Amino acid sequence: MSEVYTSDYSTEFTGSDDTDHDEPTSSQNPQPTDMEQVVVRYLLSQGYKGPQILVILEERHGIKMSIRTLNRKRKLWGLQQRDLPRGPPPAIQASIRSSHSKGLILKEIQARLYKETKLDVSIRTIQRYLQQLNLRQQTNDLQDGKVSWDKVIECINHARTELLQTSAGYRSMHRILKRFYSISIPR
Repeated sequence: MSEVYTSDYSTEFTGSDDTDHDEPTSSQNPQPTDMEQVVVRYLLSQGYKGPQILVILEERHGIKMSIRTLNRKRKLWGLQQRDLPRGPPPAIQASIRSSHSKGLILKEIQARLYKETKLDVSIRTIQRYLQQLNLRQQTNDLQDGKVSWDKVIECINHARTELLQTSAGYRSMHRILKRFYSISIPR
């Protein structure tokens, strides 16, 4: 057997194997799956549901798939059927904001919400609503049992005699309790 060397071949076709007119890249001509994803994302944002999306895909874009395939691809692409609600309805928002401004605890907010709107929700739902409304519950170390009433009075007296040279108002004392004694008591 004779060995074949590259120099044995004709040099008539030298140069790059690439042609001037390569196939279009994925950015120039989107792949069918990319187009499917864009169309499905748009249809979901418009509020269409699964069967409606399938009809539109087939009639307008010539894409035929089953509902199971659509659901699988939707999960693969990370698309939700619809966006999660932005927050509680206005009546619930008003009740929660009002309760929060009065410094009520979660159980009290729950009871007031039921009284005002006849809506019975869990404590966790109220916490989620507070988070969506960017409201934070103030901690109350006295009510939570972290400190006793006697300890709070002792800290106030110590602050008046040792830390302050003049009398302090409630806001200053509130700040001093928080800063120097790590005691949180809402106003």
